[in-house]
Amino acid sequence: MNATDRVLQRCAVAAIHVRQNAKSPWTTPLILQLVDLYGRGDVLKAMREALHYHTVDAAYVESLVVQARRKASLPSPTTVQPKRKELIQLELEIPDPGRYDRFTQEDDDE
Repeated sequence: MNATDRVLQRCAVAAIHVRQNAKSPWTTPLILQLVDLYGRGDVLKAMREALHYHTVDAAYVESLVVQARRKASLPSPTTVQPKRKELIQLELEIPDPGRYDRFTQEDDDE
């Protein structure tokens, strides 16, 4: 994205913000920082959701963006179907946490 596109994108977000929230405690610089960090679409979606709950705080908008990104990165709820079918029945040795006891015991030699 070139500099002109970034300026236009930021102006669009600022215009929407000012139009919808003329008296809100949201500060345009904070919202624009979020746009630079997360992108226009994610921030606008979070702003709409925040307005739905009558919450006007840049920190809340950021938390909504982070939540949406976290949800998007969750694994698929569908079952795993690898190409190599033998991986489905892979059996691993059950780990023995007792192996690490030596790291938590004090030496009696001292």
